[in-house]
Amino acid sequence: MIFILFWNFVISSEYYTEINGADNDICHILSPCSFSRMAALAKPKDIIYVNGQTIEEPDDLEQIRDLFMIALSKGAIITSNNMTINGTKFRKSAISFIVVQSTTDSRIDHFHFTGFSCSIACFRTVEKGVISNSYFTNNHIIGGIGMLSFGVGKCKLEECILSKNTVLNSSLITMFSTHLYLNLTIIERNFVKSTSRQALLFAINSVCEYTNTPIRYNSSPYAPLHQFEFRSCFGFWNCTFEFNKHPETMLCDGTCEFNFTNTTISNNMGSFLTTSIRSIVSFNESAIIHNYSGNRPLFYLPGSSFYIYHPCSFVENHGFSLIDTTGMKSIINI
Repeated sequence: MIFILFWNFVISSEYYTEINGADNDICHILSPCSFSRMAALAKPKDIIYVNGQTIEEPDDLEQIRDLFMIALSKGAIITSNNMTINGTKFRKSAISFIVVQSTTDSRIDHFHFTGFSCSIACFRTVEKGVISNSYFTNNHIIGGIGMLSFGVGKCKLEECILSKNTVLNSSLITMFSTHLYLNLTIIERNFVKSTSRQALLFAINSVCEYTNTPIRYNSSPYAPLHQFEFRSCFGFWNCTFEFNKHPETMLCDGTCEFNFTNTTISNNMGSFLTTSIRSIVSFNESAIIHNYSGNRPLFYLPGSSFYIYHPCSFVENHGFSLIDTTGMKSIINI
């Protein structure tokens, strides 16, 4: 292991780049190179520091877009001092502002994305893709594949904030045959416009693990918070769902498996979980308190299984019922 760590250290390099950098091969902190030159020099595991506070002009957005796509496709790490990338003037020309495809290891770190009306990042067939320490706020996504899209790979959101975004006929996060891991990521105050029937977080045939992640104050008159189709498996550890307002916090239209461990579900409006048949739901050491499902059950589980393996608290929940299976053979093990 020591040899591997040393080898990784040796082959990686650090570079500095900025929008008006020089066309040189040094890319030093005292002499940053241009985005185009940096993209050409990038190698796997290189760390690329982007100088500056804001990128917002159309031509500048195109230049940093090229840097992201070329360097990330080579497996580099691109970071900044919390640079704001304002996509208000971005001239949409593809499915996403950043597309990362068919690479083994790439990372976006310490950026603030705002003002976009289209997809911001799309990771496809990526063995390991990471977005860390980044903010996604005040974006207004209209149609397309979602603000963040992950397909056929393994990806991670680490210590990110997704806040005050709106979506119309789209999603904040879409997952297609993906293993997505969210850790210490805040998802709050996002809104699905009323004409949209698509969920805020949408998954098809995916595995998703949430740890230490609060999901709160999100709302939609018609769309669910999470929607799962085909086969999906989701786990929540030390998470919080609170003050969300949706017809369903989670809707499974397929065969799904859910596990909630040390998770608090409180003060939400709407059915918390609605599944189709042959789904499995389990709770461990969690609290389900002060939720209101109106004329719906809090858990609608026809032909499914519901387990509580370790002590949980159900306190002051109100609605049509706590659990409803509508006459189908189901397993309820409390």
